[in-house]
Amino acid sequence: MERVANIGGKALRRRLLIGIAGAVVALAVVWAQSVLDLPKAVRLIAFAPLLAAAYGLLQVRERTCVRLAARGQRNMGRGVEEIEDAVERYRVRRQAAVVHASALISAAAVTAVLYVI
Repeated sequence: MERVANIGGKALRRRLLIGIAGAVVALAVVWAQSVLDLPKAVRLIAFAPLLAAAYGLLQVRERTCVRLAARGQRNMGRGVEEIEDAVERYRVRRQAAVVHASALISAAAVTAVLYVI
């Protein structure tokens, strides 16, 4: 099934930056734990920025803002507007559910790998 975008333009760039920033912060946490010889459990802190990174990057890939999807809205660069078509609203919300699940699973998996290595 073809994706239905509910974000575009600046909204996509903002989420891309959030994704990159989350990944950088997660790497900084792992680096600091290693360099400062802190307990390995400190790496678990990386889950939060990894989750932010996953949400940001997955929203860009899917062109779907989970917050706007929950509200039945879109922002394609002309401001926030309601999605009037029920089928489109359903598809956007379904894509948002995939983003939610994928972000949680991805962040948890990467955190687990970082903890194990």
